Formats: sequence, C-alpha cells, structure tokens
Amino acid sequence: SGNHDLAQGGGPTANLRLAKCLIISVGAGLLADTLTSLRKILVASDLSDQAGLAIDRACNLAREHGAEVIIVHVVDEGLPSNAQSYLTTTSDHDIRSKLSKNPFADGLTKTIDIVVGRPDLDIVERAEIEQADIIVVGLHKRLLEENLDIQGTIAERIIQGTHLPVLVVKNKPRGPYRS
Repeated sequence: SGNHDLAQGGGPTANLRLAKCLIISVGAGLLADTLTSLRKILVASDLSDQAGLAIDRACNLAREHGAEVIIVHVVDEGLPSNAQSYLTTTSDHDIRSKLSKNPFADGLTKTIDIVVGRPDLDIVERAEIEQADIIVVGLHKRLLEENLDIQGTIAERIIQGTHLPVLVVKNKPRGPYRS
C-alpha cells in the first residue's frame, strides 16, 4: 500500500472517514495511468503544517516524474483589500521560505500562485487553467487527530468540483509513491 491515497474528482465522499488508508475513489488503472503521465502537479496550500506535507509530497512526485509543481494559495476574498494585499505578500514569502528548506524542491520547476477568491473554486479553476494532471491537498490536523469525516471540508469540495484525480496527503513522504 502507498504512503497516501488518490481520489477521483467528482466522486461521492459523504461517508468517508479518515483511517489508516484513506481511499476516496479510484479506478484500478487510474492511479498507474496518472502517475506515469505527470507533467504538472497542482498543490493547494493554506500555509498549515499539513499543507506543507502536501507540498513535500507534490515535490517528491515531481522529482520522480520530471513534472512541474504549481503551488496555489487562496486569500479570502471577503477580507478588506489592505489585508488581502498584506496576506498575498506574506503568503508568497512563507511558501518560498518553506520551499527553500524542502529537500524535494531543489532543481524543480515551481510556480507560486497567490489568488484572491474562494479556495474550493479557485484551486479547481487554477488546475484547469494550468492543465494540471493531479491536485494534491492536505487535511487539517484536527480531522487527522479526531478521525473525522471530510464531509464539508475544502478538500471534499475540491474533489467534487474537479474531474482530475486528487491526492489527499495525511503523512510526511517517506520515499517514492507506491501504489
């Protein structure tokens, strides 16, 4: 079994719980097909530690497959414009700082995209615009600690809003992805 699990976008997720192996929905050939044809990996970041694990996994996969990594962080559109401007700048700096300390990120083609909007909608939209092959997301630490459903989370809304496979990261990468 692999370090992480893959979800096919658009699938039902209402009854899923976090377990040792979270599998949302994946066809037998989808995982192998997706991982052998990776060119662009879009990873969603909310700047949390769990998002950092998702970035680690995305960079690890990109290194394995010679893919580009696109990191998307969405600043809440409901904030005042001066707060949006401040958060845009600090978010970019925070992501660059984390990437500079990430051993998986060295030598990769990376793009940081800070967007003002709604995370679930704008991450899916950026994935489509960038023609990403997969979306990588983390889960909030509270969900992991309490083994809660992902129903109603941004991760679930991303899965339901895209046709792309979504890799849901729970743990730090320990090596190459294994199916």
